[in-house]
Amino acid sequence: MVLRAASVCVPGAASGRSSAPCGTSPVIRPGLAHERRDARGRLGSSVPPESLPESSFLEVTCAGQVSLEDLRSFPTQPLTMPIPPITELASIPDRIAVAVATYNRAGTSTAGYNATYQNFINDRANGIAACGGLAAWLATPGSATDTHNLLDRFGMNRQGSRLVPPYRLHEVLSGLAPTAVDWIAGFRIPLLAAPCALVCPDRATNLATDLAGLYTSLAIRGAVTASGGFVAASKTLHCLFPDLAPMIDNRHTGLSYYHIDRRTYMPPLGLTDWAAWSGRPMARVPNPSPKGGGRTSWDFDRFLAALGIGQSIYEGWLAIHPGLGLQDFMALDPAVGTTGVPRIIDKTLW
Repeated sequence: MVLRAASVCVPGAASGRSSAPCGTSPVIRPGLAHERRDARGRLGSSVPPESLPESSFLEVTCAGQVSLEDLRSFPTQPLTMPIPPITELASIPDRIAVAVATYNRAGTSTAGYNATYQNFINDRANGIAACGGLAAWLATPGSATDTHNLLDRFGMNRQGSRLVPPYRLHEVLSGLAPTAVDWIAGFRIPLLAAPCALVCPDRATNLATDLAGLYTSLAIRGAVTASGGFVAASKTLHCLFPDLAPMIDNRHTGLSYYHIDRRTYMPPLGLTDWAAWSGRPMARVPNPSPKGGGRTSWDFDRFLAALGIGQSIYEGWLAIHPGLGLQDFMALDPAVGTTGVPRIIDKTLW
């Protein structure tokens, strides 16, 4: 049986040790014939792996597990990142495993982010446990320090804008509506219904409107960064809700969202338009360029659509791996700090 390498499952790869298989996972073995696909996805002749061009997708033979040594046998640059223009949404699930393995590969600049991210996830979990909830943790200065450190290490203090000081970030985070924060904290991808249909039983709000309020507070100038905007808002929301909110920037993931073929840029759950996802009509395009004039179009509606695209990609992966579920999907990324679908989507679109 021949499967795409993007279907590979990589438990234990970070430590170099093998672990229990997650479903049926392919393994790469030197000397086996691999089928080659060109840039348009067409199958070519079978070739040994050492002769595959760096831009090719690998085909692997289904057998036990993938070790760290197997990952090192991948081509040096198995994927073009961000994703190429006019990429169909349905093709992205095939990229996930190789993209994640490439991101995590020892010695790369991206692999260095994993320890920083894991430290934040640990500090967040410990803070929430000690304080009794997310909103209570956000009320402590330590939450702002932890969030500021992660945003700083993720490059938000050395690009076009500057992070506000930790004390100012603490004022903003502690001022977010605590009931909304704690309610949203109970959600993760995959959502069982559209955000506009998930209604808080204690208040006349839904998940879409509550997220919109937080996004607006974090996107204003001087809240998270001096200039404000979608990068600051999305990355901070991811810090608050790492299993729900996507991180969007204007250099990597933002370009990947923009490069998804707009005709296929569709919401999950079988919905046929974005109004059914967000609760209101989508004005203008759902995935504008994150650069130039397009960057001003990345408002909350675009953010909520990107959240939906993450779930669409997850659902697409399930569709091509019948019988597997969320635990199997999460096993695609052995990095300890990865606790939710958005982090895997972030690595896939990086």
